[in-house]
Amino acid sequence: MKKSYLGKLLVANPRNPRDDLAKSVLIMVTYTKTISIALQINAPHEELTLSRISQNIGIDHSGDQPVYFGGQVNQHKIHVIHSLDWQSISTTQLNEHIGITNDVGVLMAISRNQGPKYFKACSGYYLWEDGMLDLQINPRSQIPGGPAGNHRWGTLDASIETVFQTTAHEMWSECIDQFLQDSIKSYMT
Repeated sequence: MKKSYLGKLLVANPRNPRDDLAKSVLIMVTYTKTISIALQINAPHEELTLSRISQNIGIDHSGDQPVYFGGQVNQHKIHVIHSLDWQSISTTQLNEHIGITNDVGVLMAISRNQGPKYFKACSGYYLWEDGMLDLQINPRSQIPGGPAGNHRWGTLDASIETVFQTTAHEMWSECIDQFLQDSIKSYMT
């Protein structure tokens, strides 16, 4: 049976190319045989805030939370990853602590201070097709050429602390340290 990476963190290998994914941390929000989708969660947009997005769709929100660059695909689409203390009928549970909601209801709840305790809004997402992500995760795989073939990923469990309480600036280094510690532990057992 194929391992599922849904709700896991993807941590960019230090040897990856210096591009949009260098030193990135992503959370896996869709994982099937044919398609994988993840949101980058450690790259805040410099000027785009949740209040600006909310006001553009007619929701009064005064918070200054950043919107994160989730990825290059559909950058106009907002996805909110959040703690599961709040859910709607459109919330998808990613793991036992974190979910994702893609409808305006989560923004309305947040604006009324009735939403999840922890949340991040992301614009866009990254997409892999035909098992390419599996090849990039497996350190022994031979990856076909092209820019996508130059990326490698480590995986970690996503937690409230890592996803929401670690600063964007520190997230990659903390995640890569944890990934290396976990790898050493698994090697030793």
